[in-house]
Order: sequence, then C-alpha cells, then structure tokens
Amino acid sequence: PKFYSRSLSDQLTLTDQVEIEVYYSEISGLNPYDPLWTPAEGWDKVVRFKAWREAEDFFVCPLEPDRITLYNAYVSDDQLGFDPPSGDYGKADRCCAEWIKRIAVCMKISILQNNDTVSFVIYGVRSENGAEGLHISLTTVGGYTDRWRVICWSDSTGVVLGTLYYLDDWMVIMIDFDGTVKIWDKNKTLLLSKTCSKYSTSELRDEITFQEVNEPPNPAGGYYTTIDDIYVDWIAIRFGT
Repeated sequence: PKFYSRSLSDQLTLTDQVEIEVYYSEISGLNPYDPLWTPAEGWDKVVRFKAWREAEDFFVCPLEPDRITLYNAYVSDDQLGFDPPSGDYGKADRCCAEWIKRIAVCMKISILQNNDTVSFVIYGVRSENGAEGLHISLTTVGGYTDRWRVICWSDSTGVVLGTLYYLDDWMVIMIDFDGTVKIWDKNKTLLLSKTCSKYSTSELRDEITFQEVNEPPNPAGGYYTTIDDIYVDWIAIRFGT
C-alpha cells in the first residue's frame, strides 16, 4: 500500500511504500501463522471465511465437475458452518489436481446425539503426489457423544491413531505429508502427535471434506441417530511442488 503525508508546503507527496501484513483476529483466538503449525516456508493459502465468496472459491472440484461441493453450508461470524434440515446433512468438498504438503485447520466439533453403531467422517484430508498418498480422517465413534477418532487410511484399511475426548471448543489439526499428525486444543496444548503411513498411488490429487449430519430418531425405529455440529474458523495450506 502507498502511504502519504503532508509536506511543509501543504502538498500531498508520496513519502514511501511500506509492505505490511494485515492480521485479522480469528473468532477462535488461534492464529493461522503460529509457528507451532506453520511450515518454515510459510503458507501458500489461508482461507478465513470472512465472506461466502471465500468458501465458493476454495471448495471446488474440477476433477469431478458434477460434484456438489457446498451443500447446506453457510458463512457467518467469520466461520464456516452447516445447517442441514432434519434427516439431511451438510458438507464442503474440495478436490483438485495438486498435492498438499501441509495443512492446518482450526475447527470445532460437537456431537449432540449418536446412537449409530457405525462411524461417519466429520473431516477428511487426502493428498497424493503421483507416487505416494496420505489419507487422514476424523470420525465419530458408534454409540458415543463424548469422543471421536483420528484414522489413518491405507487404501481401504483404517488404523486408529487416537481417540480424543476434546469437544465443543476450538482446536487445530495439522497434517504434514511426511506423515505427521498433530492436534492442539484452544490453549495450544498438544493433544495428539502421531505418524500416519503413506500408500502407493499414481494420482496427483488433493481432497478435503467436512461433513455434518442431522439424522434424528425415526419413531418407527427404521434408523439410528447421529446429530453433530461443525464449525471451521480457518484453513491454511502449503502445496507441494
């Protein structure tokens, strides 16, 4: 930006050009540029959800043009949220021909009701560089509202890296392509630090998914119940080259 000041002759003159980084306060209080999760090279992209257009620009899927990438989603109060009607779900999807070297996401999970016997994906990241791939997901735990799991996928086989009981508040999930998975709570206390094994692939692809479910009890007993709330403050990405 250009900054101007008045000269002694009261004429407007250009005095200097100054490069400054404008920092926007986050609703979570957690800074995407905190060195705890920021790579040494910095981030290539930070999405802060200050406007709906940011969600539209980020959640795209050129690899599958017919895929609906934003469904029952909204942006309000500087965060991405979902408002699925009863019996439906909300989601935000991204799939592009590029690979993620590191991603950090600041999000909040609440599991309000969960009588289901199976798990569903709350948040997932898949990154493939044409030779190796990494796939991590956060899932519910069938029948529980007080916990969720971090799962490392190799093809169709999932390995549980940890079960966390941290709910209803902001946290940061960092996933590095070297296999490192770390999660911090709102106070930046480390909750989990694990390594996920990679798998062989021939694709160049990144895929990011958030999903919220609102499936109330069926009076006839036809299906189980899962109701959760997800909010996303920001997403920060370093792409591979």
